Amino acid sequence: MTLFLVSSSRGRHPLRRGSSHIRYLSNRALRRIFSYQRWLVLYSELKSKKGSDSSVPVELRRAEESDTAAIVAALPDELVGHLPREAVDNMVRSRFKNGVPCFLALAEGSVVGGCWCPTSRTAQFFDLANAAEITTLFVAPPGRGRGIGTLLCRYASESLARAGRSYCVSLVWYSRPASVKAHLNAGFKPIGEKLTISLFGIRWSRYSANTNPKRLRVLWPE
Repeated sequence: MTLFLVSSSRGRHPLRRGSSHIRYLSNRALRRIFSYQRWLVLYSELKSKKGSDSSVPVELRRAEESDTAAIVAALPDELVGHLPREAVDNMVRSRFKNGVPCFLALAEGSVVGGCWCPTSRTAQFFDLANAAEITTLFVAPPGRGRGIGTLLCRYASESLARAGRSYCVSLVWYSRPASVKAHLNAGFKPIGEKLTISLFGIRWSRYSANTNPKRLRVLWPE
């Protein structure tokens, strides 16, 4: 199965003037000239999900809008490094305003990881109904290497199951092996790929039910 979408990336971004704004616009201009991205699409069937025990000393809970500043501070540079802090703050606040569920991992009261779970727009291309999607899964540098990403995927899945969702989908860059492994350890299975090519502001997206076995063996050799 292969599906193509064409969309335009035109639009305004609510940023103010400043050096960070200039860097953002420069990076965005380069990406609009040409960019190539490939994601691994993973999914999990949510029925019969059970609570998971963990020896990792973290608190897992749903985020509240009062957590905004802590979330913004914890988001790692590889996800938002090209954005001014004001834009990141606006992004997080807009997700709360739109009612997008956000789940957090905290250690000693500090945010060390999190993810958002809106209704999935990817699931329709794989015939998965009533699905949510894990987006912007992150673990801050101090919390890495402790299995927190896996705990977040499990906790998000369990919370979504209790909310009545049937499936959870996630798109992960192949260039983020730790995130791929976190999903696989949490019980997610590869279902396909998404390829996006942007050229002069026009974006082509292709969804395929095929995956790259060689890439997966490198990322998760078990």
